[in-house]
Amino acid sequence: MTGRRKPRNRLGGETGNLLGAGSALLANLTGTQFAAKVALHGMASGVMSTMGGGKFGHGFASAAGTQLSSVMIDQIGNGAASYKAHRIMAAAVVGGTIAKTRVRRVSG
Repeated sequence: MTGRRKPRNRLGGETGNLLGAGSALLANLTGTQFAAKVALHGMASGVMSTMGGGKFGHGFASAAGTQLSSVMIDQIGNGAASYKAHRIMAAAVVGGTIAKTRVRRVSG
């Protein structure tokens, strides 16, 4: 050890902490509870998308798809805190890819 402190990684901030807490709870969800979690995230994101001038379906599909993928995303780095940024980035890529694909399908 060199005696120097490592700079804190602030990527994700409070959002990352909330995601980590949510992931810990995911292990104890029943199938019905997980389905409700996916649907509620989708509805909340759909409403936020509409409020921002977008389409409800795009926001819904993006968030719901990301939540469906959360079981796999949460396994990145075996849940270690040092991989939190990797999990956040993976979730962003999944959600963004779904949103972009959904927009392309509807538009074209």
